[in-house]
Amino acid sequence: MIMIILAVCALALCLYYSIHDLYLIYICKFPPGPLSLPLIGGLHYLDPKRPHHSIRDLGAKYGGIFSLRMGPLGRVIFINDYKIIKQVCENKSSADRPHLPFIDIISSGASGIGSVEYGKKWKILTKCFHTALVKIASERGQNLVDKQLDFIMQRINAEGERPFDPREVISISVLNCISGVAYGEMYNSADDENLRKQYQNHWTIMRGLQSSNLINLFPFLWKLPTAFNTKVREVLQMRDSFMSEKYIEHKKKPFMDNTEDLMDVILEVESSKKIINSKITIPDLFNSLWCLFLAGTDTFTDAILWIFLYLMKNPKLQAEVQREVDEAIREGNTFYPPREKLPYTEAFVLEVLRIVTPVHMGIPHYTSEDIEVGPYKIPKETQFFPTLWTVHHSEKNWPCPERFDPTRFLNTDGELISKEKLSDMPFVPFGIGRRVCLGKTLVMELLVLIVSSFLKNYTIELPEGENPDMEGITTLGLKTCPYKMVSRRRHLLL
Repeated sequence: MIMIILAVCALALCLYYSIHDLYLIYICKFPPGPLSLPLIGGLHYLDPKRPHHSIRDLGAKYGGIFSLRMGPLGRVIFINDYKIIKQVCENKSSADRPHLPFIDIISSGASGIGSVEYGKKWKILTKCFHTALVKIASERGQNLVDKQLDFIMQRINAEGERPFDPREVISISVLNCISGVAYGEMYNSADDENLRKQYQNHWTIMRGLQSSNLINLFPFLWKLPTAFNTKVREVLQMRDSFMSEKYIEHKKKPFMDNTEDLMDVILEVESSKKIINSKITIPDLFNSLWCLFLAGTDTFTDAILWIFLYLMKNPKLQAEVQREVDEAIREGNTFYPPREKLPYTEAFVLEVLRIVTPVHMGIPHYTSEDIEVGPYKIPKETQFFPTLWTVHHSEKNWPCPERFDPTRFLNTDGELISKEKLSDMPFVPFGIGRRVCLGKTLVMELLVLIVSSFLKNYTIELPEGENPDMEGITTLGLKTCPYKMVSRRRHLLL
């Protein structure tokens, strides 16, 4: 009897979910998609290891825009078609971010650049920080890279030509680099106690931001005295203390009309009328800086690790990059080859960003008003994902998209294609629309500098017999599977 009751209840739930899905799709004009199961919705359609592949396959069946119930989150929209992504993301009603309880926790009540609603406050914050990041990229890029490479070379020299996993040293070197961008403070050793503490704290917060964090589904869990919750509270206290300390240090500096780091931006905004007219608070500015620090450290680390992996998997292309770097050094009689002399090197970096797409699922958007997309409607307060990886792996956008080919970004004369042509291409590793990545100029500048400066001194290889997984691991973004590398010193004859 009990089994019959349970079966009837299960059937009733399935029927309810199916009717609700059909109502949304056929009456409310929601984009089409598979019918949902009770509780889990359509999560069973997604490969947890390769959800981006599942999203591509579902798009092939249901179209360039479709919907899927993501468990308790309700029905979420995925957009695979580049033209539709461009249309929707350029609409100001699509520029909000979804509400996540863990984001609220770590924001401590502030409205930072990563979570604030699209509007006047967001525009002012974006303009101020973006201008500073472009300035830092042009004026301090090489200095930041030199310090970062010092850390990596210390580890390489310690290992000799033995295989080692580069993730930790690259992560710490990136953290140090971003610390220089954010606070103007960089450490001299990868073993510095304060830097190590920042590294541990960073990964505690990144763990909380992952989709597997149950606090986002059940906010009451934050009140429980778990080890993770206790650790997060400690990290937030240390963050607030550290940022207040840096803020006071910067206020004591003699006034100079020169932005050296992002903490200087906070002082500039504070001293202007912008902070009054837009209701921006100091906690909002602190939160914005920290948001850029978190996002920059994570995605920058992933990008470098992927670039190193593709250099090792393609030794002939690595040799071509080195040839170009060597030639640029000889011709310019300079220790640092200028970026404009390294078209193939930059094309290699761009192709890695295309084929990998580190932020593969895109950052989720949230609609503030209804948006019409052809015969469909994205209702107000709906979450949607512009799936960037799918754009980069569509044969409609890129010939032979699974083939790694840096020459996609070169013209027939071997020159890098123009910025105008690149912006017209379906190339979106930094996002698209109104909330595109603020740091893309800085990231590209640093990545090209890192690759050229590093390969000037070293050749990197995979250990004999090693064949690393090139699919990667899905967390917040697409990370490399663990791999080891061997570094061999080069001696450039000028």
